[in-house]
Amino acid sequence: MDSTTLAKEFNLARRRWFILLLISLLQTLSGMTFACFGQISDFFVAYFNVTYAQVDWMTLAFDVPPLVMTVPLAWLTYRRIVKFKALTLVTAFSLTAAYVCIAISLMHADLFWLSVVGQILNGLAAQILMATPSMFAVLWFPENEIGTAISVNLLGLFSGYIFGVIIPTNLLSKVSNVTNEHNTHVIVDDRNILLITYCVCFVVAVAVSISLSLVVADTPPNPPSFRAFETSSVVYVKTFLRTTLDLLSRIPFILACIIFGIIFQAQTVEFTMMAEILEVTSQGGNLDAIGGYVMCSYACGCIVGTPPAAFLVNKCNNRRTIGIVSTFLVFVFSGGITFGVFFNNLVTVYVCNVLMGFVSQLAMVVIYEIVTEVTSPMDETFVTLWFAGIMTPMGIFFGEIGRVVLIHFGGVAVILFQTISMLVGAVLFICLLPPCLESLSIQDENEKTEDETTSLIIQK
Repeated sequence: MDSTTLAKEFNLARRRWFILLLISLLQTLSGMTFACFGQISDFFVAYFNVTYAQVDWMTLAFDVPPLVMTVPLAWLTYRRIVKFKALTLVTAFSLTAAYVCIAISLMHADLFWLSVVGQILNGLAAQILMATPSMFAVLWFPENEIGTAISVNLLGLFSGYIFGVIIPTNLLSKVSNVTNEHNTHVIVDDRNILLITYCVCFVVAVAVSISLSLVVADTPPNPPSFRAFETSSVVYVKTFLRTTLDLLSRIPFILACIIFGIIFQAQTVEFTMMAEILEVTSQGGNLDAIGGYVMCSYACGCIVGTPPAAFLVNKCNNRRTIGIVSTFLVFVFSGGITFGVFFNNLVTVYVCNVLMGFVSQLAMVVIYEIVTEVTSPMDETFVTLWFAGIMTPMGIFFGEIGRVVLIHFGGVAVILFQTISMLVGAVLFICLLPPCLESLSIQDENEKTEDETTSLIIQK
């Protein structure tokens, strides 16, 4: 390999890792915005003069875009009207606009609706961001680095969850009596702190958006060899529908969406209900803060699990076995959380959340890889948009079942429901790809002898 080729390889590697860093920053900003509202619900009730139910609905507005935008985005990507660069920039600009809306809403107590609009925009950005880990990894990274790229991408999301819990919990005051006139200056001070925080996030989002517009591209300038994906410049509705039905009829793909949704449900339950769960089990102290730190422990586990997840997915071909073991361990540690809640043992709750986050990261990375393999040679962008659009409502659906269980049967019951859901996920993983994943692994091994950096798909 001559010096010119080495220089091109080095520049390409530097560029793709820089893009990965920028996308991870977007994940962090999006995750932070989603996670913080549970910690500042008292402030929103006091400042905007709304109810806690309205604050909960504002959080749920985050989930609107996956319900309404999946089909339009899939159609646009299938027709090649929107490609990877356009999707990335839409994400960056949506997130930037979300921070603008939330910051402006804090300037007057009658602008609560702008916070809702900001959450919807953040939900649009998050939907695309959930599709980017495997999409970007497959297009820009050689096969032996795809697991690393997916793991680092998800690392940004869980870092955002931690920041979303820690920053408001430690910077804002606890408004315990929203009708007390002495709390007026406290509410104003908290508003100013939040306004500064969101303005800083806005500046970071603008910088990331500008950087992405300069460096990102639909495909790398010197791509590795890919598995063929044929497409025509003229795409009819009938063709789009046939391809969509083909995708949705693949049972392993649907099972992967359900399993990922079950894992995602654990985050939904803990973000929106942990304080209530601890309250009905007679835990003392600041329950909002404790619930936030419990979720922080889960996110920390995911972050610690990033390097081993990347290593195992990169080096091990038997991804089905990795998936089965990791989802079964998620079930085991979820059972540990149930034990801790039932016996009012917070230490057990924290430790099991860390361990559950650790193995959840491995399970999620494996699922992204499996989705790529079982849908090849379909367009990766098209597939991952459908994947994000299906698994997000699945997570919401399971999460809302958990809320119904909480209301009617109490905190221990909802954690037990979470544990049973994880068991169902592990059982589904056993049913996922019994013969075909191994055959794909053998095929990948044969291909590596010809080209060690062969990626999974190509777009011609």
